[in-house]
Amino acid sequence: MSHQHEELFDLLRGVPARSLYDHRRELVELSNRASRNRNLGEVGVAIEMLTASGAWSEAAEASAAAYDSIDDNLREKPRRLHAKLRKIACDLEFAISVGKTVDIEKVRAEWEEAIQEIKQDNETHRLRRDPLRGLLDKD
Repeated sequence: MSHQHEELFDLLRGVPARSLYDHRRELVELSNRASRNRNLGEVGVAIEMLTASGAWSEAAEASAAAYDSIDDNLREKPRRLHAKLRKIACDLEFAISVGKTVDIEKVRAEWEEAIQEIKQDNETHRLRRDPLRGLLDKD
């Protein structure tokens, strides 16, 4: 995987969604490996494949593992928060798929809370994360 993972994901993108369901456990493991290797873009591709095939539970599992794989620190906070949104979206899709209407409202509230957390984090650390900070100051 460390040498040819891009080619693997290119090949997987060509597989019809209906046949991916039979290989959902392998896709979860692939997503977990990508998470451990910090290839979160590829995790997203695997999760898209799982949701396209209707493997809602497995997509929620993979997105939770990806979220948990990101260190909870200031540097990684933006990535972790965006992974949290993906996790919440997968949780929502899973809740809908099994008809858990009680969970739907809970997950919606988590989404709103995460959006507010992202806005607050962006504002709090706007200058710190600005790549041109200090270059355009007039002083």
